[in-house]
Amino acid sequence: MRADFLATGRSSPNRNANFAIYGTRSNGFSIRRLGRRMINVLYAVIRGEMGGVERFLDSVLSAHSDRVRPVVLSFRDGPWLDELRARGVPVYVIENARLREPMRCFREVRAIIRRHQIDVVHSSYSWCHSLTWPAAFYSGCRTVWFHHGPVGEGRWQGAMALIPADLMLTNSDFMLERLKTTIHSARRLGVVHYGVEAIAWSETYAKYEAIIMGDEPVVARGKLDVDDERAQIILEGLTPLDSALLDSIREVRITAPMSRLENGGLDALKTTLARYHGKSMTYLHVNFADGREAVMLLGDTYRVTPTNSFITELEQILPPGSVELR
Repeated sequence: MRADFLATGRSSPNRNANFAIYGTRSNGFSIRRLGRRMINVLYAVIRGEMGGVERFLDSVLSAHSDRVRPVVLSFRDGPWLDELRARGVPVYVIENARLREPMRCFREVRAIIRRHQIDVVHSSYSWCHSLTWPAAFYSGCRTVWFHHGPVGEGRWQGAMALIPADLMLTNSDFMLERLKTTIHSARRLGVVHYGVEAIAWSETYAKYEAIIMGDEPVVARGKLDVDDERAQIILEGLTPLDSALLDSIREVRITAPMSRLENGGLDALKTTLARYHGKSMTYLHVNFADGREAVMLLGDTYRVTPTNSFITELEQILPPGSVELR
């Protein structure tokens, strides 16, 4: 991960002079001397639950220089914020923040900036940037807006893109090239890769567009293209993660006491297996009262698709933990 947007260190000629660097390798650097004091960064996020953006920020918070002091501002509380609090990170929550209440947001963000002497305000998404920028600008802070996507068609991306920023970051070269064609007010654009970029030719994109535009996690299949600058996947196929996990299960092993298969239990089991017909082979392990076990490979009629609902239904017939997926 090239965290070029904020790096700290010491200059070689004078080892007592600390500095902060803002920018990216491809866009040049702006150097601001900070003396010996800490660099205080306010990270603004929409919610306090762990998602892709929050996972990226969590890794950034864990990898900061010892001269960087992070502070987190969220506009909704959540369990991820509790983890940060337990790690000693100052966390603030402004609940029910609204763009139509600019003075309230200004006062509360300004109070955080003053309390922690914030130098840089790093906002995820345009909405967060819109809420934090007035107080950051008034306080003389550097502003970073991380555009995690998507980028709409055309140059016009809405009024929020016109809010100034010292640096607008994105997460892939593809997104960077798209942003260069749009109307925005950022002084500089940069890219921070926090994953392997995937590219798709037009035919592949058209085939998987519905999956690409969705919000569900996916499994990508393709060829890895590596050079001195980056690694990327040339996409050949996409599968929703849930479907990929189901396809990877070759065997379903069901363990049942003989007593549970009596009095209609076996018929209920057969009905459930037939309802979830699929590709995975099904083994039935029958345990007898004297300790013996019989293992049977059921026929193709009873191959199944072992979804969560399938397991839930089986465990209404059999004891919990009776199903093993391999």
